[in-house]
Amino acid sequence: MQFEGEQLGESSDDAPVRVVGGALGVVPRSEFKGQLFLSNLTALGARAGSGAVRRAIDGCEGPVGEALRRGALHSASWYPAAWVREFLRSITAVLGGGPELARELGREAVISDRRGIFRPVLQFASPERILPIAPLVYGLYVRGPKQALLERGVGRMRSRWTGCRGFDERIRELHVGATLGLIDIAGGVGGEVEQVAGRPDDELELYATWR
Repeated sequence: MQFEGEQLGESSDDAPVRVVGGALGVVPRSEFKGQLFLSNLTALGARAGSGAVRRAIDGCEGPVGEALRRGALHSASWYPAAWVREFLRSITAVLGGGPELARELGREAVISDRRGIFRPVLQFASPERILPIAPLVYGLYVRGPKQALLERGVGRMRSRWTGCRGFDERIRELHVGATLGLIDIAGGVGGEVEQVAGRPDDELELYATWR
């Protein structure tokens, strides 16, 4: 989504540039921690077996595929959004699903991590308490995007994420799935998340509901 008086210049994940009021400004690129890849491979294995994991890794092209096959992708290191795009492309190709499959895997990955890196957030015993601190939670996986709360209440929250540089539809769905996973591990029931505005590679406005 573009705002009045600004437009996007030519850019890449490595050098995103926004033209604001005639001046050039660097927009921080989105980066993802290696743990995201490993957690989603675990979720894939639980869903479809070790053979699907191997096919997904073999199907990854470029540097992310090479790193996965060499065992050189580290859980605590940060990687560009382009790696996640290729990673999710390969997974959805193996399973024959669309971008919505990334949503399911994102949710399952968070649930599988509830006794690991997400264990500290379980002290926040409800979605109403967890989702407002979502930037801290998502910071375990991704850096770059920023959240602003637009509306909150019992069983609902609307938020705007800006700086989603490098996101595509699959990464957006992964992000939505992670939000659903947070609702689940916090004790919410019937969680739903809808993108109500924005566009995947720049800004997302999400509306989450639960019981």
